[in-house]
Amino acid sequence: MIYHNMIIDYIENDKIPDSYKLHPDFYCIPSAPQKYTIDLSEWIGENPLIKSVDLQVDHIDDIPKKDCIYFIDIIRITHLHYWACQYKGDGPGVPFESVNLLNTLVSLINDPSNKTVFYNVHRIVDINSFALFITHHLPERIYQVQPGSEHQASVSFVVSFSVDEDLLKNRLNTQLNVATMSSWIKEPMLQINRTDVESELILDNTKPNKRFSVFSRRIDNDRQQFFFNLVRKDIIDNCHYSFGTSHPDFFGEPEWTKTVEELKDAVPFIRKGNIFFINENEEDKTKKLYKWLEGTPYTLGSYGDIYDPILFQKIADSHIHIVIETSTSTNEIIATEKIGRAIALRKPFVVLGQPYVLNFLHQCGFRTFDPIIDETYDTIENTSDRIRNITLVIEKFNNMPEQKLEDLMEQLKEITEENYQVLKSLTHANINPWFNNLGIFTPL
Repeated sequence: MIYHNMIIDYIENDKIPDSYKLHPDFYCIPSAPQKYTIDLSEWIGENPLIKSVDLQVDHIDDIPKKDCIYFIDIIRITHLHYWACQYKGDGPGVPFESVNLLNTLVSLINDPSNKTVFYNVHRIVDINSFALFITHHLPERIYQVQPGSEHQASVSFVVSFSVDEDLLKNRLNTQLNVATMSSWIKEPMLQINRTDVESELILDNTKPNKRFSVFSRRIDNDRQQFFFNLVRKDIIDNCHYSFGTSHPDFFGEPEWTKTVEELKDAVPFIRKGNIFFINENEEDKTKKLYKWLEGTPYTLGSYGDIYDPILFQKIADSHIHIVIETSTSTNEIIATEKIGRAIALRKPFVVLGQPYVLNFLHQCGFRTFDPIIDETYDTIENTSDRIRNITLVIEKFNNMPEQKLEDLMEQLKEITEENYQVLKSLTHANINPWFNNLGIFTPL
């Protein structure tokens, strides 16, 4: 859904009459040549091996088949194509159903009355596999457009980073219908630049009053371990932070909440040594954790607003932002507005996220902060080991004399300014004018 926000804008601002709304995912845009705009990604699912596609195959029959604009997530269609290729004719099962679903989608894409936008919000992990899907299942006339050609393809590609745009252009031998439209990581720029008459966002970046800022609305075992480390090592008092214990604002998210008592029960598992014969210092740290858990804040600002001005202000009021990214697992790299906030506010950052996320940022054109900030944690694949390493990095800056810290932060300003300019360039990226032929994009 990321790349048709302009369509959603029609919906949110009541620009589409109710008579055109057929289903929450089906919208008729009267000004567009197609009748329906549909994101098919939900029908594909995140992983056909884990999530049976039986239901998706049944329900996809309900989708309009003609005069549509389809949006399809590149990662999901690549996964589907992979599992469909595993089918050896041995009978029903996930690969068998994947073949059925893939064939249905291909028939929709190849119908000359339809248009399709393949999109992705992060870097494409295996661009060659996606290109194989395109070249094996779609005729060249519907996805190839060259400069100077009057031919209008019905398939286009919108990706988040220019490196993927270049790779797709070369791999598919097409030019004009592949474009970059940056995604989550650039959104903080839009928030900071927004004029709000009632509460204008005014930030003071010049005099941080805490060494760190770190926010976590939801709790999982990795985040719990990390925050416990910050408390036990006396770092938390030098942080602007939020830690979302069980709270009324967690509507529909019980799996990401824990009561204070549940968190206390988890404390003994991180003790060192025999829990029945812990030393006095260890017992003091456990008591400290208990006391902290009883008084820890739920959230800062509005729970439902990831762009709440309070979050921006707290980052501005700190020297280093500790980013807790959406995922810590070793799968497709995710870079969201969480990193974007630090870049938009010209702050150095440490990222508790997936391994190689910093390497991913380098590929996107950003610089990071090694050797002033030790970033060897980025290559540690075991999550617990990576958390321990990140904690040591933060502890070093926590124990540093104030003047030395300020001197190091001054040395990093060149990098933070350069990153800010890269972020601005992503924010102001334009869609290739060819996409006007789809009837759904307007010039930015």
